[in-house]
Amino acid sequence: MSRERSRQSRAKRLLAAGSVSLVGLLLLAIPGYDIYSDAWMEGKSLWSTLLENSILVALGLVVVATGIWLYTQEWTDARVVRTAGWCVGGTAVFSIALAWILGIQQYVQGEYKPLVIAGGAVVIGSMGTFAAGIYDSGQRESRAKLQMERDRFSALFRNTTDAIGSVAFAGNDVTLLETNREFDRVVDDVDRVVERIGEAHDDVRGYRAVHETVARGESFEVNLQLTVDGEDCEFIVQVVPYGDSGAEAFLVLTDVTDQ
Repeated sequence: MSRERSRQSRAKRLLAAGSVSLVGLLLLAIPGYDIYSDAWMEGKSLWSTLLENSILVALGLVVVATGIWLYTQEWTDARVVRTAGWCVGGTAVFSIALAWILGIQQYVQGEYKPLVIAGGAVVIGSMGTFAAGIYDSGQRESRAKLQMERDRFSALFRNTTDAIGSVAFAGNDVTLLETNREFDRVVDDVDRVVERIGEAHDDVRGYRAVHETVARGESFEVNLQLTVDGEDCEFIVQVVPYGDSGAEAFLVLTDVTDQ
């Protein structure tokens, strides 16, 4: 990866993760103001207002820490941005819904109704957890299918003449996890092979294109020429993601030189 592209990647990740931490700071402002108002403006005991706001303060700090954690993850840029987008977007949607409830109470009915406000927050939270449940169940089904696919391809290690290897992506690095004998014979530099697969798949982004496609759980294939035992050979290379990490894939190289 070029220095300029690396700089852009860091900036994109910093902006995405920073937006999550900023949401946490904004959320901390709510209990912070309430603590100040109770203890210094209304003369209430400090311990009581701290106890009242303790959960909100803790959750706000968790969101701030989550932004920092998100920046440090060895994820693709797309995954970091997508995760941050869900956090910021969800916060915006919930805030608009609660603002609607409060606005109607203040400007239409002329009074606040704490129970209605609390009930609205619970309903919004339940819808959020329902959506999370749908996502989780879908992810579990996807993981089960990927595991079945992994088991199927693992069997090929023992029963095929193709060159098969499993790799893991992390940041700008690729690690070779497992290979069969034919893969060891055909591939002498897995980093270079993955880079060339990326160039064939997307000549602009190269390695990053392979990583991001694997992270989306999408399989693809390319034609590649490799030098094996001093001879130029033509291969069809299949890249097949497996597992639930979004960072592991099988490389299946089929020699089609004589076809």
